[in-house]
Amino acid sequence: MPSGEHRALGAMNLGAEREPLSTVTDAASSQGTVSDALRAYWGQQWEMVEDKLVVEGIDPSEPFLLAPWESVEARLRAHFLLGPDAFAKETVEFYGEWPATLSFEWLVKNFRVPEGFTESDLHVVEEVVAPYNAEIESLAFDYALGVCQALEQKWDSGDFVHVPRSTKLVPWGTEATDNFYAKAMGTGCGWALMMTLSKVDYPDLVVKKERLQQLQIERDRRLAARLEAWRR
Repeated sequence: MPSGEHRALGAMNLGAEREPLSTVTDAASSQGTVSDALRAYWGQQWEMVEDKLVVEGIDPSEPFLLAPWESVEARLRAHFLLGPDAFAKETVEFYGEWPATLSFEWLVKNFRVPEGFTESDLHVVEEVVAPYNAEIESLAFDYALGVCQALEQKWDSGDFVHVPRSTKLVPWGTEATDNFYAKAMGTGCGWALMMTLSKVDYPDLVVKKERLQQLQIERDRRLAARLEAWRR
């Protein structure tokens, strides 16, 4: 931000988590323990999963309800996948870091405001940031649309992690250094979801994300310079 400090946006993933769904009751749900569900699901890989239970501090004997995937998939899909309009709004808020209505109090809190600069001078700020914010908003929608389309394709092709209890228990791990986007969600029906987009597969979206980050930095630097010039 204006004081010269910006968030490490490149290391953050918009939409990484969402609130879990309310518990889904299903007559066909299997009820037992965490250990029972994971052993049945992972089969021969159970021993590796069992080791991860200890690391994650999950009690294998805790009661656990797991709904059949086919009975809840449609509901989970609708909850997991944001539409482009909603995602674009989140993207603008995340990368724009600018209030819907600029106030003098917000400006003072986030930038070094020179002596003598008053609320009546806010139009100067608006003139500086307007073109940057317009580009951020436009680019955010393009980026959001691309991400949403990619996530929908991955879901429909089954190219994502959906496992009982927690994605942290996946035997082969879910960490990757080449992802520019990741999203995870717990549910009330026993399933844990994770979906990632890699830089290699979506280079055009990576370019847009990096441009969004750069626009925010450029805007804030330009405004800081304008306010500094006012000080003189």
